[in-house]
Amino acid sequence: MDRPDTKPYQEAMVDTPFSLYCPVVGSPLPNIMWSKNGIVIEKHLEQGFNDHISFGEDGQLLLVSSATVEDSGNYTCYVQNTGGSDSVSYVVAVQGELLQYLNNLLNIIIFLNIRTEFSLKHYLSLFVSDLFSRIYFTSQYSSLCILSFSILRLPF
Repeated sequence: MDRPDTKPYQEAMVDTPFSLYCPVVGSPLPNIMWSKNGIVIEKHLEQGFNDHISFGEDGQLLLVSSATVEDSGNYTCYVQNTGGSDSVSYVVAVQGELLQYLNNLLNIIIFLNIRTEFSLKHYLSLFVSDLFSRIYFTSQYSSLCILSFSILRLPF
């Protein structure tokens, strides 16, 4: 089985699975404990919370079967044995339907208007504040970079 992504920041979409891997080796075999936002996950599981979260057989793999926005947070894998202890942390951002809709719409707008700066800025003004936007084009309008933005209003 391939190891899951071990990047410190990961994104997932609502209703899709994601997994986190704790890359641990040691002798004797270390004890593994996962937490989310500083709270041990096993305790949640024992109380019946987060029934969509499970662990691989050795505890190195944390599996979320169907992500919810509430699954966003800081996940940490703590390992400990007689030789010492260590930890690995991840930030997981689960995107909800509205954010997914806005991302898809923005991608369509960029695709349709990539060579028309005025038209693109007009459409983008529906979604982003000119005060907080830093939009620039490179290589003769063939690519667009948005450094930061904030939502102003929605078209529905």
